[in-house]
Amino acid sequence: MKFYHFCLSTLIITIVGCTTTTPNQKTPGFLTDYTILKPIIESADVQIYAYTNPSVSRSDYHAVIVEPVVIYQTAIESGVTEAQIKSAQINITNSIKKM
Repeated sequence: MKFYHFCLSTLIITIVGCTTTTPNQKTPGFLTDYTILKPIIESADVQIYAYTNPSVSRSDYHAVIVEPVVIYQTAIESGVTEAQIKSAQINITNSIKKM
């Protein structure tokens, strides 16, 4: 059960959202309560949120499975490109693996 919580925490940490100025941006629907996510980076162009389960201890585990990061953002004409999205996915996945 602890491994499940750790994997879930790791997966949630990987949820990354790039936002536009659209005030009614829809959530991906993965979580039932998005208020548990806390911003770790906020700028005019990017918002990154993460959740860490306070009851999980890294010392309880010797390995984890890291799935490739999925970003629920599409390219837009005046902003984010497909290349930027792909680059962000790769960089975030590699950072998680290194961590």
